[in-house]
Amino acid sequence: MSLSRRDFLWMAGSMAALGPAAKLLGDTPPQPTTQPSAETLALAARIGSAQWAELQARLRKTNSDIRTRGLRPFRGSAEKLLTGYPYNEYYDWDLYFENMYLSYYGVWPYCFSNLKLFLDRQKPDGYISRSLIKQRDRQHFKPFLAQLVVLGCKQNNDDYQWVAGNYYERLKKYLDKWMSYDSDGNGLPVWNSADAAGTDNQWSRGGALSSFQDEGVDLASYLVREFDAMNVIAKALDKPDDAAAFTQRSDKLAKLINQVFWDDKDGFYYDRNEKTGQRVNV
Repeated sequence: MSLSRRDFLWMAGSMAALGPAAKLLGDTPPQPTTQPSAETLALAARIGSAQWAELQARLRKTNSDIRTRGLRPFRGSAEKLLTGYPYNEYYDWDLYFENMYLSYYGVWPYCFSNLKLFLDRQKPDGYISRSLIKQRDRQHFKPFLAQLVVLGCKQNNDDYQWVAGNYYERLKKYLDKWMSYDSDGNGLPVWNSADAAGTDNQWSRGGALSSFQDEGVDLASYLVREFDAMNVIAKALDKPDDAAAFTQRSDKLAKLINQVFWDDKDGFYYDRNEKTGQRVNV
């Protein structure tokens, strides 16, 4: 039986009695709402009773933690914000991954709560700090904002109208800011540092703080997906010229990824040091 991640969690959630979105994040423990499907029962049989019991316990614990610890009040926000960090910080791509998990249960409003705050704090040049509480110098929000918009809107009846105007223009500026770090003009984006790239202190690849030396395979790939997401948003807002432009930007960057980063001998994609022009074999 071949399963997608979504199907796996949906089936597991069904059997674990996690219930619909309202119960997942409500104040009372979720109760069974439907009988498990044949696919869910087949999954339980496939992985065995011990792993099935462990999976149910882990999912219940995760969702209990979200209800009691992961939704927090935030100064200046009428809505609670979502975080996976007990020390009460809110990050960039973590927000996307956290909402990806919630989407398996049909929970979508938290795609927008943190996101709007990040966009509201955008600087005139398009820069958005990658964390809400600690303002980081030149560590731009990782390329997941447009994907987050699409993730939420697709679950909310494809309603993109709230993005029109101010937020749409801010998304465009944030993406242009990413490409402004391309100091050698070869069309490839550059990480601020290993820390900003999410690899923390792996300086041998991403570089020291604010070194702006690493043209990242991962970064470029995220931006391809962001341009694709902006194409979806532009089409939904009836902006065909913008949609076509984002498709062109996506295609151009995807070709550069294959031309510059691919090592045919190793069969692997490597980053490039923008300052030296050398491949980063890490």
